[in-house]
Amino acid sequence: MAATDDPQVAERQRGGPDDGSGRGRGRGRRTAGALAALSVLFAGTGLARDYFDVTWPGSTSNDPTRSAPTDGGDWTTGTTATRGTAATNSPADAAEEDLRGMTVLGGRTNLAELPRELAGQPGYENSIIIRCPENTSQDKFRAVVYELGRRYFRLTAQVRHHSAAPSRPAKAYLEVFVSIKQPDGTINRPRRGDPVAASGTGAPLSVDVEDADDVTLRVQCERPSDLVVLTDARLAAD
Repeated sequence: MAATDDPQVAERQRGGPDDGSGRGRGRGRRTAGALAALSVLFAGTGLARDYFDVTWPGSTSNDPTRSAPTDGGDWTTGTTATRGTAATNSPADAAEEDLRGMTVLGGRTNLAELPRELAGQPGYENSIIIRCPENTSQDKFRAVVYELGRRYFRLTAQVRHHSAAPSRPAKAYLEVFVSIKQPDGTINRPRRGDPVAASGTGAPLSVDVEDADDVTLRVQCERPSDLVVLTDARLAAD
């Protein structure tokens, strides 16, 4: 095609925005509109994902600790539990160890003291007490992470629900997730077992933790003032 010095003809040859017919400008407006629509769609998708990632009574999110609780759960520093009733594991307990003796990798501030009214009651001697969330958009669950180091194959416990208002029944659930590092460096975080409905008398928990680098105990509750109490939480060693 021969070159031309006429700017309008040159624009038409390039299919540019000023080809005299408005078609180029139309295409530009349609393209801009499509990009704007996609931006809104992606933003909406992200918002929906963030809001609905944790659903009642539980979620199978790949990362159970993605939404940090508002009270400052510590997901990085390895510290020993300072709340609940303390425990240390001795060589005599090698075949079965107390979960309270494991290093807390995250959510240490979600641990609470045993309520005064439960102190001394049978069945609460060996307890892990986890606070319930505030049930806001930023505080949908509370979780505590314990290091396992791939040394155990099963976690057992009794899951109890303690309410400050026992005359007004409310639900509370516990979910267990494990972290398993893959050869390529990625980390799988599957949920093990179904959510356990905590009860005043205790609901049995027995889940597979084989090959797990750590275990996450995650609670969701209808009433923020309640507590979920794990009693006799034991790890069976390989």
